[in-house]
Amino acid sequence: MFNRSHLNTLKIKLSNEMIYLKKAKSINEKVLRIIRIDEIEKEIEREKKLLGIKEVKIKTTENKSLFKLFD
Repeated sequence: MFNRSHLNTLKIKLSNEMIYLKKAKSINEKVLRIIRIDEIEKEIEREKKLLGIKEVKIKTTENKSLFKLFD
């Protein structure tokens, strides 16, 4: 059995970044949060592969979040 503590930590980190993105006020902060979210999602995907978890598809928020910046 593999230790999933790192994966769980990444999921919490992702959740926190999404909250910070919703609260971000400046464009620069929003872009920074979007980049961090994308990096964390990629790391979660790699961790799942390492653990042998078949579910690899991750919802990407990058495009949706970028379009919301310019609404």
